[in-house]
Amino acid sequence: MAEALGDLEWQAGHSALSIGHYQRAIDAMLRSAGERSLDVARLRSSLGWVLNEQAQLHAARTQLQLALDTSSALVGPDHPSLVSIWKGLAAVASDLGDTPAAVQAAERGLAIVRQSNPGSVDSLFPLLGNLITYLVNDGRPQEAEKYLKEAEALLERSEPKLPACDGALMVCLPSRFFGGELVASSRGSVELFRWGNEI
Repeated sequence: MAEALGDLEWQAGHSALSIGHYQRAIDAMLRSAGERSLDVARLRSSLGWVLNEQAQLHAARTQLQLALDTSSALVGPDHPSLVSIWKGLAAVASDLGDTPAAVQAAERGLAIVRQSNPGSVDSLFPLLGNLITYLVNDGRPQEAEKYLKEAEALLERSEPKLPACDGALMVCLPSRFFGGELVASSRGSVELFRWGNEI
């Protein structure tokens, strides 16, 4: 019940309220299943993401690291379910200003996706975009360039070829963002992109 309430509060945009629900769910799960449980790891991962949204970065990192340790021990270090945790650890590290750790976590998540789902644009593209941003923030634009070329090639292979389509636009922002709008114009056409809570 506490987990469901946490999920509902988080989805409704009330992440601060979801923290207590997730913590109660974790406490109950620890009593019944113990620390070595994928359910506990999943809850810790959710709590880590919520804590990050609330700028409780050190607590977020702790919860995500506990989730990673438990999950890795139970399903192995290369399991696709770990990608979300690595992505969360990268985001927290970036928000803490620890760009080397952000790069390392993003590279690890990317390596898992490449191994488990190598041709998936939906899986690879967001990870590449995040990694490019972290590398640039870490003062390594030359390394970022190789990943940018990979992202461009991935889009080129996956995009349907439409007569009115000149190409794709990839936006790499220097940090995480919440909400906002992007205005893009080309040849007199103007598009407004509205983002919710995206990374």
